[in-house]
Amino acid sequence: MWSSIVAVSSLGALAAYIIQYRDWIDWNQKFLYRVAPGPCKQVLTDGGSEDVTYIGNGIVIMSSGIGAGEGNGVVKALDLNTSQVVTMKIRGAPDRKDFMTIPHGITTWKDERGNIYVYVLTHPPKEDRIEVFKVKGNNVLKYKRTITDPNFSYMNDLVAVGRDKFYITKFIHYRERPWSILEYMTQNAWAGVMYYDGKKARDVVPTGLLLPNGINISPDGKMVYVAEFGKKILHGYHRSTDNLLTKAWSFDADTLVDNIEVDPDTGDLWIGCHPVAYRILDYMNDFFGLTLPSQVLRFKMEDNMVSAVEEIYADDGTELLGSTAATYVNGKLVIGTVEAQAVVCDVNYLSASTAVLVITAGFTFHYFLLYRDWLHWNQDRVLKVTPGPCQTVKDDGGSEDIVYIGDGIFLMSTGFEFGKLTGDVIGLDINGSPKILTFNKTDVPALEEPILASPHGMTSWTDPNTGKIFLYVLTHPPSVDKIRVFKFLKPSVLKYLKTITDPSFTYMNDLVAVDVDKFYITKYTMYRDTRSIQMEHLSHLRQGKIFYYDGRRAREVSAGYFLPNGINISPDKKMIYMAEWGGQRLYGFKRESTNNLVKVWDMDMGTGVDNIDVDENGDLWIGCHPITWKIADFFNLFGATPPSQVIRVKIRDHTVDDVEEIYRDDGQECSGSTVASYQRKKLVIGTVFQQTVVCDVKYLTN
Repeated sequence: MWSSIVAVSSLGALAAYIIQYRDWIDWNQKFLYRVAPGPCKQVLTDGGSEDVTYIGNGIVIMSSGIGAGEGNGVVKALDLNTSQVVTMKIRGAPDRKDFMTIPHGITTWKDERGNIYVYVLTHPPKEDRIEVFKVKGNNVLKYKRTITDPNFSYMNDLVAVGRDKFYITKFIHYRERPWSILEYMTQNAWAGVMYYDGKKARDVVPTGLLLPNGINISPDGKMVYVAEFGKKILHGYHRSTDNLLTKAWSFDADTLVDNIEVDPDTGDLWIGCHPVAYRILDYMNDFFGLTLPSQVLRFKMEDNMVSAVEEIYADDGTELLGSTAATYVNGKLVIGTVEAQAVVCDVNYLSASTAVLVITAGFTFHYFLLYRDWLHWNQDRVLKVTPGPCQTVKDDGGSEDIVYIGDGIFLMSTGFEFGKLTGDVIGLDINGSPKILTFNKTDVPALEEPILASPHGMTSWTDPNTGKIFLYVLTHPPSVDKIRVFKFLKPSVLKYLKTITDPSFTYMNDLVAVDVDKFYITKYTMYRDTRSIQMEHLSHLRQGKIFYYDGRRAREVSAGYFLPNGINISPDKKMIYMAEWGGQRLYGFKRESTNNLVKVWDMDMGTGVDNIDVDENGDLWIGCHPITWKIADFFNLFGATPPSQVIRVKIRDHTVDDVEEIYRDDGQECSGSTVASYQRKKLVIGTVFQQTVVCDVKYLTN
């Protein structure tokens, strides 16, 4: 009996694999509509142009000869001014029989003097190599050096980010042909991306990619794009200061994406594709000699994310056999192939074809499902969780952020609201029965706008020598965000000292001081006006950043986040914690001596994490929004009451050890919690616009 069950299960698994593999290879796709952006002509009829890239002055260079045999590969130059293609002469080439064998991916680097260096990936029999050249005129390359590394098994494409520094895709794990065929036929995702630092290569995306192919980088150098050929997916990776890559997004292209070219002016991606998978697999393995179709997609980018997709070119293989790369230059589209033609098309008009509508509709539906999940749309009921008896100590105006300054005293920002110029900083004393404190603000200059207009995030810094407490309050006056600086004087005075601002302070959210007048600050959105902020929430654009202010000016230290919110620092000052409200994630960054940030970990919290408070043990207390659609009801369509949630993130050795939910309410007692601070067995909870709640904490786990 058991043998029958095993047999049936095995047959079921095999059948599922066959069906999935049949869909992946596009077995039912027999017909391809032709799409052209304008008149096209062949400028190369044989040898191919596997990868192409523009180097300026109307010159596009191409790797050619991928099937020409050992030592017969070349680099060709296409002059778009004349449509002439020439083979570039190589001066000082090494005397090696396998030099320039199977040229594949190609990339360039331009130094500060304007010198252009060309890096060509080649596949001699024993090891992959990168041949490095310097451009000497339009038709001459001067050989400079050969780069290789023991980790280069069978690579595919590369993108230079400095002189002799590049990212490179590892296409397959095995170099030997029988094993490599088995690897991609069985769809084992054993490949990844490496970074070569001028001396050696290291993994930056170690494994998990199925046949990663083309790679390129955004014009601002912050996002690396990778075409995962085997899964028909385009990935975007954040590039950190230490050149590690962290996945930011993935986009299902529904076609085999090959090499990527980036328009330096718009940031748009132009990708040569293979729309019928079984035909390129047939070509790679010399099975039946089928005709290879071609396709070029344009990925329109906004803030390094895909905003739309257009199919610019498609052919059944009659005009162009197996497109691998495409680049757009001044109204001309240059398309390369594996080992056949190169085509130049006049682009008369960039518009969406029928295929675009299909892709865009699929993406829209995908976005709809993603957005529905993000909103927690199927959630309404909130069960009560409380650590002990709670009382409301303030029932209006909110307490968006809370800072503990010792001796049972908290400072709170109140009166925050979009577009409002009112606001204040008040206090809370939890010694005995909790009571609200008011402060006298002294030395405040005469200003056209209130000194505390719509106060938001706050932080304090205590001078270790004098014990003086300095308070930094982020405010939102109409012109530009400003940080108002005060000195706290016991028992109830805030003495105004100065105002800090910077051109990069558009719409900020929270800050954490690390020294006098030095702090990290989160940039929540790119826009300042209420409607644009609301639309940025709805669009899910990852435009948020973290800046470091050094006492004179602010500089970006991390970017690519969806609505970064609260920020704080570990007790030993070595780790920065950031709450990504939009992405519902918590991040941990190592703080370098230069005050740059290196991401160490991130964690999906499954809730809208807001401000972060750090207790004396280093644990994090975070005010959260458990049902996103209720706090994000910007247009007051439903009149929703936002619920509240407080989570405790237990930290050990700067990493998350455990997460506990300490408080939860449906909004009747506490509506829209933004912050929580635990001191002296009291939990103080602040909200956006309404209450401040204090709870006795009867029990906490060790």
